[in-house]
Amino acid sequence: MHRRKLREHMFRMVYFLNYYPEEEWEKQCAFYLDELTAQPAGSADHPSEQDLEELSSRPVSLMKKAGELDEKINAVTSGWTTSRMSLVDLSLIRL
Repeated sequence: MHRRKLREHMFRMVYFLNYYPEEEWEKQCAFYLDELTAQPAGSADHPSEQDLEELSSRPVSLMKKAGELDEKINAVTSGWTTSRMSLVDLSLIRL
């Protein structure tokens, strides 16, 4: 999978994890990865083993650090706290 596609999937996962409680994050990521691996081999969306490792660990670990990341984001923004940002913008900045 190309890096661009990997980043797209990473963003999607981080974005949708905002809608689930922490105890469901790993299960939701597993559902997403199951759908992704169902893509035909050789397609642009079919992940390699290395891609799967990164996609299975990075979004959840990033979301576990979201509070810490949000503090850093809030420290450098003026007029916009993370509570006012759209989830799309916030997910991109966290990444």
